[in-house]
Amino acid sequence: PSLADETPLDTQCRNTNGKSFQARMEFSPAHMDGEPCTQITIRDQGNTNELEEKLRELQRLDLHTGLLNRDTFVQECDERLSGSDREHAHLMIVSLDNVQEVYHISGIKAADSVVLDVSGIIRSLVPDSAICAHVSDSSFGILIKGSELGTAESLGEEIRQAVEEHIFENTKRFVAPTCSIGIVACGDYARTAGHEYIGLAFRACESASSMGGNRVCVYNNSLIDEECLDEEEPGVEAGNVLALTRQALENDGFSLVYQPIVSLQGDTRENYAVMLRLPGENGKTIMPDEFLKPAENADLMSQIDRWVIKNAIEELARQRKEGRKINFFLNVSSQGIQDQEFLLWVCDCLRDCQAKGAWIVFQLKEADVRTNIQASKQLIEGLRKIRCQVALDRFGRTPQSRGLLKHIKFDFVKLAPDFMDNLADNQEKQEELGAANELAQSFDIKTIATAVEDANSLAVLWTIGVNYIQGYFLQDPSDTITFDFNGA
Repeated sequence: PSLADETPLDTQCRNTNGKSFQARMEFSPAHMDGEPCTQITIRDQGNTNELEEKLRELQRLDLHTGLLNRDTFVQECDERLSGSDREHAHLMIVSLDNVQEVYHISGIKAADSVVLDVSGIIRSLVPDSAICAHVSDSSFGILIKGSELGTAESLGEEIRQAVEEHIFENTKRFVAPTCSIGIVACGDYARTAGHEYIGLAFRACESASSMGGNRVCVYNNSLIDEECLDEEEPGVEAGNVLALTRQALENDGFSLVYQPIVSLQGDTRENYAVMLRLPGENGKTIMPDEFLKPAENADLMSQIDRWVIKNAIEELARQRKEGRKINFFLNVSSQGIQDQEFLLWVCDCLRDCQAKGAWIVFQLKEADVRTNIQASKQLIEGLRKIRCQVALDRFGRTPQSRGLLKHIKFDFVKLAPDFMDNLADNQEKQEELGAANELAQSFDIKTIATAVEDANSLAVLWTIGVNYIQGYFLQDPSDTITFDFNGA
């Protein structure tokens, strides 16, 4: 072309080192010393192509984690899960359970740091052939091909455990993020587009989260059936239990039972765990594991906490007036922990019943404390000001247990009940329980073994050095407070 033609010209050029390179010559009109001329710009196309390739790659990535972004992951799923390609393919969604708690406790930078750490965990554990993406603020997608469901489940469990055990150091306060994981075996379900499997995996993940989180759930058609049932026609039994629960709250219809907590170290103080029962139809008693979960889903737990505590304090005051030096262990639910008016209400209740805080030990589940760190610390500090004691319930089954004891002061820990399963014949479990017991006592905390049901287990607990025991071996939960602590 003529120099007046502004069409670019692709050609080969040679640099001062004598090396050839692909170049593009661009022409544009210009002036120099008042005279018209043509400006020629020579661009190295090799560098341009490389830059364009880098830009295209960056457009596929999530800049925060370095994994693929959501749009790219959707495209990859559409391409790779069509037709027979979905056989032996598994899609996994990993979602952080409590990243909002991290955000509220330590700020957005800490939450971003947790997400970045989890992306590193995923990258380190998945096979090189897997496709990994950051698909939302706190969720990741993983597509694995050429594997069996068992392999995918094992990988999911590895990721779950690694997140649970990871120490997140860039947070201002102690937090213990966990994750819920949903997996779908793509070959088992026919879908018109690959990205529809992402929705199925998210549904399985939501199911894992609804069961308390920190678990792996595999998608199956029953998840759809259960959701449809919940939306269109609630189960008769679940509906009846919830109706009975509401009725008991309105009509003062619950009942309390008491189980002794006995010292193995010679302490004769009369400690009782207070438990709740729901009277059912035809004289049947409904146990807590049948009605508390529906009550939690209906946001009734804070009301139930208050019913139990009010009635327990009234009974405790009566027993104390009769000269018995009894202490009660009372549960506080996750919703109770988050109830900002709970502490003031407890103070009013103690005053109205002429009871003392020193007679009460409030117990909080370890999982609830870990997911409500800030609210738990505030509540515990307030309870201590009114001289109440605090127990950490279901303790010792996660690596974060030590961190909780370092950051929050407890008076007792109640060891997780599954420690007691076949304890007398299981050396490994004895060592695990011994380690948990030693850990708690190293922080000057008294330990309580729960669910003790036989003499052989009792002998093991005494040898390990557990401070107190509770369970059916001593006495079934009873509606009377008559256990002989001196003769135990």
